[in-house]
Amino acid sequence: MILYSDGVTEALNEQEDFFQEQGLAESVKRALLANKKDNVTGELRNDIAQFAGNHIQSDDITIVALKIF
Repeated sequence: MILYSDGVTEALNEQEDFFQEQGLAESVKRALLANKKDNVTGELRNDIAQFAGNHIQSDDITIVALKIF
């Protein structure tokens, strides 16, 4: 389960495009397919940073991942 603030999907790049839910879903899918499920939050953080480039973010970016056994 992944919980996130709106700052994740509303992260902006230099063209002022949003990361959106699609970017979130694709990032999580890539992390899982690459067998990086123990670091999904780190992979997602890296993908957001790469997407945003040098654009300064105006909102918090909060991500929490829960692993249920």
